Amino acid sequence: MSDAEYKRLLAAATGKIRTLIQLMRWSGLAIRDASTLKRADLHFANVANKVIRERTKTGTPLYIPIPADVAAEVQLIKPRPTGPPKTACSRPTLPRQEM
Repeated sequence: MSDAEYKRLLAAATGKIRTLIQLMRWSGLAIRDASTLKRADLHFANVANKVIRERTKTGTPLYIPIPADVAAEVQLIKPRPTGPPKTACSRPTLPRQEM
């Protein structure tokens, strides 16, 4: 994906979908791994923000740095009224397309 295509995609996305796109772009995580990322897998610090988890498909440990602006966007996702989200992006659902 070119930078121009990424910018258009990001401009069209909002909320949790935008955050998920950013997380996938900068972490390299597959959609399955990014959408099931647990809050406990996210480590935020003044110096470094990172994702620590295992790859769903292979179980390989991952230590992935993420940019501060992406980490800030992930942290802004509001908890559900019944408690904190289990996943970082709360498994956003995509709008259905008309056929």
